[in-house]
Amino acid sequence: MDRISSVAEAHNLHVIEDAAHAMGAEYKGKKIGSLGNLTCFSMFPTKNITTGEGGLISLNDEQKYHRLLRLRLHGMSKDGWKRYAKEGSWYYEVHEAGYKYNLPDINAAIGIAQLKKLNTLNRKREILVDHYLKRLGGFEGIKTVKLLPKVKSSWHIFPIWIDSKKAGITRNRLITELFERNIGTSVHFIPVHFQPFYHNRYHYHRGDFPITEKVFEGILSLPLFPDMTEQDVDDVVDALKDSMR
Repeated sequence: MDRISSVAEAHNLHVIEDAAHAMGAEYKGKKIGSLGNLTCFSMFPTKNITTGEGGLISLNDEQKYHRLLRLRLHGMSKDGWKRYAKEGSWYYEVHEAGYKYNLPDINAAIGIAQLKKLNTLNRKREILVDHYLKRLGGFEGIKTVKLLPKVKSSWHIFPIWIDSKKAGITRNRLITELFERNIGTSVHFIPVHFQPFYHNRYHYHRGDFPITEKVFEGILSLPLFPDMTEQDVDDVVDALKDSMR
Protein backbone atom coordinates (compact mmCIF):
# COMPACT_ATOMS: atom_id res chain seq x y z
CA MET A 1 0.00 0.00 0.00
CA ASP A 2 2.90 2.39 0.65
CA ARG A 3 4.21 1.91 -2.89
CA ILE A 4 0.74 2.19 -4.42
CA SER A 5 -0.06 5.33 -2.40
CA SER A 6 3.23 6.99 -3.39
CA VAL A 7 2.45 6.44 -7.09
CA ALA A 8 -1.09 7.76 -6.59
CA GLU A 9 0.15 10.89 -4.81
CA ALA A 10 2.74 11.57 -7.49
CA HIS A 11 0.11 11.44 -10.24
CA ASN A 12 -2.89 12.83 -8.33
CA LEU A 13 -4.77 9.52 -8.49
CA HIS A 14 -7.36 8.02 -6.17
CA VAL A 15 -6.80 4.63 -4.59
CA ILE A 16 -9.89 2.41 -4.51
CA GLU A 17 -9.23 -0.84 -2.63
CA ASP A 18 -10.91 -4.16 -3.30
CA ALA A 19 -11.05 -5.50 0.26
CA ALA A 20 -13.72 -8.15 -0.34
CA HIS A 21 -11.59 -10.73 1.53
CA ALA A 22 -10.00 -8.39 4.04
CA MET A 23 -12.61 -7.49 6.66
CA GLY A 24 -10.60 -6.94 9.85
CA ALA A 25 -7.17 -7.23 8.22
CA GLU A 26 -4.40 -4.75 9.08
CA TYR A 27 -1.42 -3.13 7.38
CA LYS A 28 1.28 -1.60 9.58
CA GLY A 29 -1.13 -1.35 12.51
CA LYS A 30 -3.92 0.28 10.52
CA LYS A 31 -7.21 -1.43 9.70
CA ILE A 32 -7.90 -2.12 6.05
CA GLY A 33 -10.49 0.49 5.15
CA SER A 34 -8.50 3.42 6.52
CA LEU A 35 -5.66 3.41 3.96
CA GLY A 36 -6.98 4.30 0.49
CA ASN A 37 -9.46 6.91 -0.66
CA LEU A 38 -12.27 4.35 -0.85
CA THR A 39 -12.32 0.74 0.33
CA CYS A 40 -14.94 -1.76 -0.86
CA PHE A 41 -15.93 -4.70 1.35
CA SER A 42 -18.11 -7.69 0.53
CA MET A 43 -20.64 -9.15 2.95
CA PHE A 44 -21.62 -12.15 0.86
CA PRO A 45 -22.65 -15.17 3.00
CA THR A 46 -19.19 -16.79 2.74
CA LYS A 47 -17.29 -13.72 3.98
CA ASN A 48 -15.91 -13.16 7.51
CA ILE A 49 -19.11 -11.38 8.48
CA THR A 50 -22.28 -11.18 6.41
CA THR A 51 -25.40 -9.17 5.75
CA GLY A 52 -26.84 -12.04 3.70
CA GLU A 53 -25.85 -10.17 0.54
CA GLY A 54 -24.32 -6.82 -0.35
CA GLY A 55 -21.37 -4.88 1.00
CA LEU A 56 -20.12 -1.50 2.15
CA ILE A 57 -17.67 1.25 1.27
CA SER A 58 -15.49 3.05 3.81
CA LEU A 59 -14.08 6.50 3.14
CA ASN A 60 -13.12 9.76 4.83
CA ASP A 61 -14.43 12.34 2.40
CA GLU A 62 -17.81 13.94 3.07
CA GLN A 63 -18.30 15.14 -0.50
CA LYS A 64 -17.73 11.67 -1.96
CA TYR A 65 -19.87 10.18 0.81
CA HIS A 66 -22.89 12.26 -0.21
CA ARG A 67 -22.32 11.43 -3.87
CA LEU A 68 -22.25 7.72 -3.07
CA LEU A 69 -25.54 8.12 -1.19
CA ARG A 70 -27.04 9.54 -4.39
CA LEU A 71 -25.48 6.98 -6.72
CA ARG A 72 -26.66 4.00 -4.68
CA LEU A 73 -30.32 5.09 -5.10
CA HIS A 74 -30.94 6.17 -8.70
CA GLY A 75 -29.03 9.48 -8.29
CA MET A 76 -31.91 10.87 -6.22
CA SER A 77 -31.46 13.70 -3.75
CA LYS A 78 -33.68 12.05 -1.11
CA ASP A 79 -34.32 8.46 -0.08
CA GLY A 80 -37.67 7.07 1.09
CA TRP A 81 -37.14 7.99 4.75
CA LYS A 82 -36.54 11.64 3.88
CA ARG A 83 -39.54 11.78 1.56
CA TYR A 84 -42.16 9.91 3.55
CA ALA A 85 -41.27 10.67 7.16
CA LYS A 86 -43.49 13.15 9.04
CA GLU A 87 -41.03 15.98 8.51
CA GLY A 88 -40.24 14.91 4.93
CA SER A 89 -41.32 16.24 1.54
CA TRP A 90 -42.57 14.52 -1.58
CA TYR A 91 -40.22 16.57 -3.76
CA TYR A 92 -36.89 15.12 -4.94
CA GLU A 93 -34.40 15.64 -7.76
CA VAL A 94 -32.27 13.28 -9.82
CA HIS A 95 -28.84 14.85 -10.11
CA GLU A 96 -27.10 12.09 -12.10
CA ALA A 97 -27.74 8.63 -13.50
CA GLY A 98 -27.48 6.29 -10.53
CA TYR A 99 -28.10 2.68 -9.59
CA LYS A 100 -30.23 0.52 -7.31
CA TYR A 101 -27.37 -0.41 -4.99
CA ASN A 102 -28.76 0.44 -1.56
CA LEU A 103 -28.47 -2.21 1.17
CA PRO A 104 -31.91 -2.93 2.68
CA ASP A 105 -32.31 -1.85 6.32
CA ILE A 106 -32.92 -5.42 7.49
CA ASN A 107 -29.62 -6.56 5.96
CA ALA A 108 -27.84 -3.55 7.43
CA ALA A 109 -29.18 -4.43 10.90
CA ILE A 110 -27.73 -7.93 10.50
CA GLY A 111 -24.40 -6.40 9.48
CA ILE A 112 -24.27 -4.14 12.55
CA ALA A 113 -24.81 -7.15 14.80
CA GLN A 114 -22.22 -9.17 12.88
CA LEU A 115 -19.66 -6.37 13.07
CA LYS A 116 -19.57 -6.73 16.86
CA LYS A 117 -18.43 -10.34 16.38
CA LEU A 118 -15.75 -9.64 13.77
CA ASN A 119 -12.70 -9.65 16.05
CA THR A 120 -13.83 -12.83 17.81
CA LEU A 121 -14.57 -14.65 14.56
CA ASN A 122 -11.29 -13.56 12.98
CA ARG A 123 -9.36 -14.69 16.06
CA LYS A 124 -10.92 -18.15 15.69
CA ARG A 125 -9.79 -18.22 12.06
CA GLU A 126 -6.29 -17.20 13.09
CA ILE A 127 -6.05 -20.04 15.64
CA LEU A 128 -7.16 -22.57 13.03
CA VAL A 129 -4.65 -21.24 10.48
CA ASP A 130 -1.84 -21.50 13.05
CA HIS A 131 -2.78 -25.15 13.54
CA TYR A 132 -2.89 -25.74 9.77
CA LEU A 133 0.59 -24.22 9.40
CA LYS A 134 2.02 -26.38 12.18
CA ARG A 135 0.55 -29.57 10.72
CA LEU A 136 1.52 -28.75 7.12
CA GLY A 137 5.09 -27.76 7.93
CA GLY A 138 7.53 -29.98 6.07
CA PHE A 139 4.91 -31.45 3.75
CA GLU A 140 6.68 -32.40 0.53
CA GLY A 141 4.83 -30.88 -2.40
CA ILE A 142 2.76 -28.30 -0.49
CA LYS A 143 3.48 -24.60 -0.14
CA THR A 144 1.59 -22.42 2.32
CA VAL A 145 1.01 -18.68 2.49
CA LYS A 146 3.68 -16.61 4.22
CA LEU A 147 2.59 -13.22 5.54
CA LEU A 148 4.70 -10.15 4.90
CA PRO A 149 6.03 -8.22 7.90
CA LYS A 150 3.59 -5.81 9.54
CA VAL A 151 0.60 -7.46 7.85
CA LYS A 152 -2.30 -9.10 9.69
CA SER A 153 -4.55 -11.24 7.52
CA SER A 154 -8.28 -11.68 8.02
CA TRP A 155 -7.82 -15.28 6.78
CA HIS A 156 -10.98 -15.26 4.73
CA ILE A 157 -9.59 -18.33 2.94
CA PHE A 158 -6.63 -20.64 3.55
CA PRO A 159 -4.98 -21.41 0.20
CA ILE A 160 -2.16 -23.88 -0.39
CA TRP A 161 -0.22 -24.63 -3.57
CA ILE A 162 0.30 -28.20 -4.74
CA ASP A 163 3.47 -29.15 -6.62
CA SER A 164 2.00 -32.15 -8.43
CA LYS A 165 5.40 -33.67 -9.25
CA LYS A 166 6.55 -33.68 -5.63
CA ALA A 167 3.11 -34.47 -4.21
CA GLY A 168 2.49 -37.33 -6.61
CA ILE A 169 -1.03 -36.08 -7.33
CA THR A 170 -2.61 -33.29 -9.36
CA ARG A 171 -4.67 -30.56 -7.76
CA ASN A 172 -7.82 -31.71 -9.55
CA ARG A 173 -7.36 -35.32 -8.46
CA LEU A 174 -6.73 -34.17 -4.91
CA ILE A 175 -10.01 -32.23 -4.90
CA THR A 176 -11.83 -35.41 -5.96
CA GLU A 177 -10.18 -37.58 -3.32
CA LEU A 178 -10.89 -35.09 -0.54
CA PHE A 179 -14.51 -34.81 -1.69
CA GLU A 180 -14.82 -38.59 -1.48
CA ARG A 181 -13.74 -38.22 2.17
CA ASN A 182 -16.50 -35.65 2.72
CA ILE A 183 -14.06 -32.72 2.75
CA GLY A 184 -15.11 -29.78 0.60
CA THR A 185 -12.49 -27.55 -0.99
CA SER A 186 -12.48 -24.79 -3.58
CA VAL A 187 -10.19 -22.93 -5.97
CA HIS A 188 -9.68 -19.17 -5.66
CA PHE A 189 -9.74 -18.31 -8.48
CA ILE A 190 -10.06 -19.38 -12.11
CA PRO A 191 -7.96 -16.96 -14.22
CA VAL A 192 -9.99 -14.25 -15.91
CA HIS A 193 -8.50 -14.97 -19.33
CA PHE A 194 -9.92 -18.52 -19.15
CA GLN A 195 -13.47 -17.19 -18.99
CA PRO A 196 -15.51 -17.19 -22.23
CA PHE A 197 -16.48 -13.50 -22.00
CA TYR A 198 -12.87 -12.30 -21.89
CA HIS A 199 -11.81 -14.85 -24.48
CA ASN A 200 -14.55 -13.82 -26.88
CA ARG A 201 -14.38 -10.07 -26.34
CA TYR A 202 -10.67 -9.47 -25.75
CA HIS A 203 -9.23 -12.52 -27.50
CA TYR A 204 -7.26 -13.84 -24.55
CA HIS A 205 -6.04 -17.43 -24.80
CA ARG A 206 -4.52 -20.07 -22.58
CA GLY A 207 -0.78 -19.53 -22.64
CA ASP A 208 -1.00 -15.73 -22.57
CA PHE A 209 -0.16 -15.57 -18.85
CA PRO A 210 2.04 -18.59 -18.04
CA ILE A 211 2.86 -17.62 -14.42
CA THR A 212 -0.81 -17.10 -13.59
CA GLU A 213 -1.64 -20.44 -15.20
CA LYS A 214 1.08 -22.29 -13.28
CA VAL A 215 -0.20 -20.87 -9.99
CA PHE A 216 -3.79 -21.73 -10.92
CA GLU A 217 -2.96 -25.36 -11.66
CA GLY A 218 -1.79 -25.86 -8.08
CA ILE A 219 -3.91 -23.61 -5.85
CA LEU A 220 -6.40 -25.15 -3.49
CA SER A 221 -8.41 -23.53 -0.67
CA LEU A 222 -8.80 -25.80 2.35
CA PRO A 223 -11.83 -25.62 4.68
CA LEU A 224 -11.72 -22.66 7.06
CA PHE A 225 -14.59 -21.22 9.08
CA PRO A 226 -14.96 -20.15 12.74
CA ASP A 227 -16.99 -23.18 13.82
CA MET A 228 -14.22 -25.56 12.79
CA THR A 229 -12.18 -27.25 15.52
CA GLU A 230 -8.50 -28.17 15.61
CA GLN A 231 -9.64 -31.78 15.25
CA ASP A 232 -11.37 -30.79 12.00
CA VAL A 233 -8.06 -29.33 10.81
CA ASP A 234 -6.31 -32.57 11.77
CA ASP A 235 -8.86 -34.54 9.77
CA VAL A 236 -8.24 -32.38 6.68
CA VAL A 237 -4.46 -32.63 6.98
CA ASP A 238 -4.58 -36.40 7.58
CA ALA A 239 -6.75 -36.79 4.48
CA LEU A 240 -4.26 -34.71 2.50
CA LYS A 241 -1.42 -36.89 3.71
CA ASP A 242 -3.24 -40.10 2.80
CA SER A 243 -4.16 -38.80 -0.66
CA MET A 244 -0.59 -37.84 -1.44
CA ARG A 245 0.92 -41.26 -0.66
